[in-house]
Amino acid sequence: MSTNAAPDRPLLERHDQLEALAAAATAAGAGSGRFVLVAGAAGLGKTRLLAEARRVAARAGFAVLSARGAELEREFGFGVVRQLAEPALSALDPRRRAALFAGAAAPAAAVLDTVGGAPAAGDFASLHSLYWLVANACKGRPLALFCDDLHWADEASLRFLAYLLPRLDGLRLLVAGSARPGEPDAPRKLLDLISADDACRVLPLTPLSPPAGAEVLQALLPGTAHPAFLAACHAAAGGNPLLLRELAETVQLRGIAATAGNAERIAGLRTDAVGRRVRLWLDGLPDAGVRVARAVATLGGEATLATAAELAGVGLPAALAAVADLERADILRPLPADGTPARFGDVTDLERADIPRPLPADGASARGGAGAGPEQGGALPPLPGGGASGRYEFVHPLVRTAVYEGMGLAGKADWHRRAARLLAAGGAPAERGAAHLLRIPADGDPESARTLRRAADGALGRGAPDAAVAYLERCLAEPAGREARLELLTRAGTASTLVDVGAGVAYLREALDLTAEPRPRAVIAYTLGRALSYTGRNDEALALLARAEGWVPAHDEELRRRLIATRVNMAMYFTRHGAPARAAELAALRDLPPHESAGGRMLDCVLAMHDGMAGDPGGVPRAERGIGDGLLVREALGDAALHGGWATLLAADRPGAMGLLDAAVAAAHRTGSQFALTGVLTFRGMGWYWRGQLAEAEADLRGAIRAAEVAGIGAGRPFAGPYLMLTLIEQGRLDEAAATMRWIGVPDPAPPIGPWYLYLDARAALHHARERHADAAASALAAGESFARHGFDNPAFVPWRTRAALALHLLDRSAEARELAAESLRRARRWGAPRATGHALRVLGLLTGGPEGLDRLAEAAAILAPSPARLEHATALRDLGSALRRAGRRADARTHLAEALELAQVCGATVLARSARAELRAAGARAAGRDRSGPRVLTPSEYKVAGLAALGHSNRAIAQRLFVTPKTVEVHLSSVYRKLRVTDRRAMAEIVNGWPEGGEPVPAPRPIG
Repeated sequence: MSTNAAPDRPLLERHDQLEALAAAATAAGAGSGRFVLVAGAAGLGKTRLLAEARRVAARAGFAVLSARGAELEREFGFGVVRQLAEPALSALDPRRRAALFAGAAAPAAAVLDTVGGAPAAGDFASLHSLYWLVANACKGRPLALFCDDLHWADEASLRFLAYLLPRLDGLRLLVAGSARPGEPDAPRKLLDLISADDACRVLPLTPLSPPAGAEVLQALLPGTAHPAFLAACHAAAGGNPLLLRELAETVQLRGIAATAGNAERIAGLRTDAVGRRVRLWLDGLPDAGVRVARAVATLGGEATLATAAELAGVGLPAALAAVADLERADILRPLPADGTPARFGDVTDLERADIPRPLPADGASARGGAGAGPEQGGALPPLPGGGASGRYEFVHPLVRTAVYEGMGLAGKADWHRRAARLLAAGGAPAERGAAHLLRIPADGDPESARTLRRAADGALGRGAPDAAVAYLERCLAEPAGREARLELLTRAGTASTLVDVGAGVAYLREALDLTAEPRPRAVIAYTLGRALSYTGRNDEALALLARAEGWVPAHDEELRRRLIATRVNMAMYFTRHGAPARAAELAALRDLPPHESAGGRMLDCVLAMHDGMAGDPGGVPRAERGIGDGLLVREALGDAALHGGWATLLAADRPGAMGLLDAAVAAAHRTGSQFALTGVLTFRGMGWYWRGQLAEAEADLRGAIRAAEVAGIGAGRPFAGPYLMLTLIEQGRLDEAAATMRWIGVPDPAPPIGPWYLYLDARAALHHARERHADAAASALAAGESFARHGFDNPAFVPWRTRAALALHLLDRSAEARELAAESLRRARRWGAPRATGHALRVLGLLTGGPEGLDRLAEAAAILAPSPARLEHATALRDLGSALRRAGRRADARTHLAEALELAQVCGATVLARSARAELRAAGARAAGRDRSGPRVLTPSEYKVAGLAALGHSNRAIAQRLFVTPKTVEVHLSSVYRKLRVTDRRAMAEIVNGWPEGGEPVPAPRPIG
C-alpha cells in the first residue's frame, strides 16, 4: 500500500473546492485573473487539491508552473518566485527570454539571477518588474502559478503575491496557493494581507465526514473492516485524510485485525501517527536507506539522487536501492518527469503579445512588437540537483518532519554543516549553502562567513532585505576582527531598517560604539537616528543627531546639513519643546548660504516645510530650490525631507508640483523601495485631493496604504489615512472613511506629540458629514491646538478654523464662528495661495450672509476659477449659486450651479454633485446641468492615457509608461471615448492632438458674478 498512487484515488468531499478552482481557471483564461488560496490543517489534502487544479489548468491550455514553500528556504529571497520561473526560463532560447524581460520587466532579471540583468535597487522595483515579467508571460498564452505550502514561503515571494493581487484584472493568469492557518513561525502578517484581500478567494478545507473516512479506510485495509473499527480510526484521526492513511498503514505493519474487538487499540495509536509509521519503516531499512532519507530531509525535502547520495556518503548503486526501498515504504517519491518544462509561450505568442520597448524620453511613438530587452545566454542555475527525472521528495511535509526530527539536535547540525560544505564545493549559489548555515551554531569557519556574506549580497541585489538580514545576523555569530564586524553591523543595521527597525537599532548602536573615527560615527548616527525615530524613540534620536553634528569634519558641509535636516524635520513633529525654543536656530539656518548638495537640498526642503506650515510664503522659493531640479529624487528618494518640499509646493498651488511628484513616482517604480513609494504616493494623493481629483487621490492613497502594509511601515498611517478619509467623505462613503479612521489607529485622546492634527481634522470632517456638529467642533478645535503646539497655523495645510466655524454656526454660536473664519481668511491671504484663500472667503461669506456675504462668495469663485483646485472651485460656485437663488437672482444662480454640477461630476464629488443638482432644480432649471466634452471633463489619468494613445502607443506601452496595468489603460480609454463621444482611436486622436501636453488639464478662467 502506497500513497504514491494517490492521484488515482477519488478526491472525497472536495467537490465545491474543485468547482471553485475550475471556475477560477475559466475566468483567468478569459482574461480576468484569479487568486485562490486553499486553507486547511496539515493532511487535509491541500496539495492533492492543487494537483487536481494543475491538471484542470493544463487541460485548458495554461502554461503551468509550480513551486512549494520549504522550511529550509524561508530566508531564501524570492525563493518561491524563483522556483516558479527558473525551470521555464531555462528552456527558452535567447530571443524568447529577451522578449519576456523587455521594458519594465528588465530588472526582474536581477531578481532571478539571469545573465545580463541590471541590479534591482529596491524591493519595490523588484516587485514591479516581476509583475511585468508575469504580464509579458501570460499575454500570448494563459499562465497558472501554483504555490504550495505558502506558510513556509519566503517573505519576498509573499510580498510579490500581495503586490500581484490587486493587479490581476486583465491578465490571463491563475494563481493558486495553499497554506496552513496558525502554522508557527509563519509570516502571518503577509499571509493575512493576502487572504483578506477582496481579490483572493479562500477555500477552506474541513475534515472528512465519518462515511467518507470509512470509505478511505476500507480502500486501504484488507478485507472488510468492522464499522466500530472504522469509527474508532475516524475518531482517532479526527477525519484527517492523511492521518487516516497513516493509521491504516500502522495497523497493517503491526498486524492488527480490523475487528470490533480491536477498536479500543486504535486510541493508543493516534498520537504522532505519521512519526510512528515512519519510524517503523525506517527501523526495518538498511542503513543506506536511513542515510538517504536523512540526506533528502536535510536538503529540504527535495533533492537529486546524486546530491543526496554524496551527502549520505553512499555510492550511487546503494542510493538507487535505498530510494527504491523508501518508495515502497511510502516515504519518498520521485518528482514526475512528464516531459519538457512548462514554457512561457511560443515565439508566435510573444510576437502577438505586443510587448513594448521602453518609450523614448521625447514621447515619440514606440509602436511595434517585441522590444529589445537584454539578451540572456545559457540556462539558469537550477534548484539543487538538476533534471526532473533524478529528483526526489517526501510524500508529505509531515513525513519529512518525522524523518528530520528523528535526527536529533546534534545530528541535524552535523548534516547541515556537511550539506553547506558540499554545496559550496559544488559551486552552488551562496544562498543554498547559507540556508544550511542558518541552522547550525557558529563554528569559526572562515568559509561559512564568506558564504553568508555572499548570500546577503545576492539577497540585497534582488531587493530581498529580509533575507539579507537573516544571513548577516548569522554571519555576526562567527568570529571576526573589529573592522570586519563593524562592516557587518553597519550593513545589518541598514538593511534591518527596511525589515525590523528594532533589530536595526541594536546593530547600529553596537556599530556606533565600535567606531572611533568622527566622520564614520556621524554617518552611522545618521542612520541610527532615523531608525530610533521609526521606533518612537524621538528624544533619543534628536539627542544623538545633535551630538553627531559635532563629529562631522569642517569640510563636509553635505553631511552636516543632512544631519541638521533630519534632526529639524524630526523635531518639527515630535519635539517636546515648544516652537519658540527652535526659533533662534531656525533663523540661523535660514541665513545659511545655499549648498548645492543632497544635504543642502534636504535642509532647504525641511525649512520650507516648517515655514510653509507656519504660514510664511518665503518657504515656497526655498522648496523650489530644494526639490525643483530632481537631485533629491535621484539621491535621497526615500528620505522624509522630500515630503516637505512637495507639500509646500502643493499647498502653494504651484502648477509644476504634480509633475515633480510624477517623476518621483516613476523613479520609485524603477529603483525604489516600498518605503519610498509609500511617501511618494501619499503626497501625490494629497495633491490630487487638494486639486479635487478624487479618483486619482483615492488610487494613490490606497496604493500608499497597500505599500505600507506589505512592507510593515507604520509611519505612513497618520499621513495617508487622513487624506483618504477626506477623499472618501467627499464621495459620500462615510462608512469606509470610518473604517480608515480605525485603521490609522490613533488612541483617544490623540497623543500631544506627533502629526495627529491631520487625523483630528479628518475626524472633524467625518463628524460634520454625519451631522454631529458638537463632535465636529471639538475635533476641529483639537486639531488647531495640536497644529499650534508644533508652531504651525497655515490653513492651506489644516483648515481647522473654517471646519470649526461651520460646526459652531450650526450650534448657534455664530459670533465665534465668524471670528474663526475671519482669522482663517487673514492667514490665508498672507500665504497667498488661491485654494486656501478661496476656501476661507467661501466659508466667511456663508457665515456673513447678505450682500457682503454674496460679494465674498463671488470673490472666492473668481479667485478659484484659474486655480487647479477644482473641487474647492465647484463648492464655491455651488454656494454662490445657492446665495443668488435665495436673493432672487435665479438666472444667475442657474449659471453658477450648472458649472458647479459639471465640475463636481468631473471631480467625482458625489455629495457636492447631489447638492448642486438639488439647488439647480430649486432655481428652476429644466435640465440637470450642461453636458460638456473636452479636456476639462477628463481626469488627469484619462488625459495622460488619451495623449499617449493619440501618439500611437499601445495599451501595454502606455501602462508601462504610467506604471499602471494594461486593464487600467483599457478602462481609461473607454471612459475617454465616452466623454469625448468618439468610438475609436483615430477619432479620439483628431481631438486630442490639439490639446496642450501635460498630465493635468486645468480649466480656463471664467467670469463670475
